[in-house]
Parts: sequence; C-alpha cells; structure tokens
Amino acid sequence: MINPDRIIDSIGIDLDSKDKETLQTTQNNASIYGMIRTTNSKNGYHIRVNLSTPVKLKESLWIRFHLGDDPLRLLFDCLRIINNEDNLDILWDIKEKKQLNTIMESLKSK
Repeated sequence: MINPDRIIDSIGIDLDSKDKETLQTTQNNASIYGMIRTTNSKNGYHIRVNLSTPVKLKESLWIRFHLGDDPLRLLFDCLRIINNEDNLDILWDIKEKKQLNTIMESLKSK
C-alpha cells in the first residue's frame, strides 16, 4: 500500500461546474493553502494548489474534500492508495473507466 503519511506539496481540485460563484469560493478557500492556478476543463475547472506547507497524503484527501473536489475522483484516489497505484491525483481523462476496472479487479483478487 502507498504510504498515506508520505509528504506532498501540491494538490489538484476538479470542479465539475461552470458556476462562477462556486469557482470563486473554491479559489478563495484554496488560496489559504498556497498558490493556485486555475484552468478551464470540459465540464468546469481544474485548480492546482502548490501548498505553502507540505502535508501528508491522507491529509491532502481531506483538504480536497473540504475544497469540493469531485467525490468520485477522491474515491478513485483512495482506491489507488489501497491498491498501491502511484499515479495519484490525476485529472480526468478517457482512461478513468479502465483505471477503475483495473483497480476493482485487483481488489477482488486479494
């Protein structure tokens, strides 16, 4: 299993909404944790936060949850930790279903 206590220095937030008020709130809250960079995505926005103070991986999941990160994306990242997949915190792409299937099959075989 990936060490949930390992230290990381950045996180990504996936907002699946084009709502400007939600974006502004999330950006304001995220800026408390460090420098942010926001880009448009197909369904909303991606926000990258370079953390002022590095945190443990498990703490980053709570921060992302607090900031409104996509719940399914958080679940996938938790499954990656349990399954020892080291490609954490990836932004959505066409591989998401393949990755989930691979993880679920691996968990079934354990």
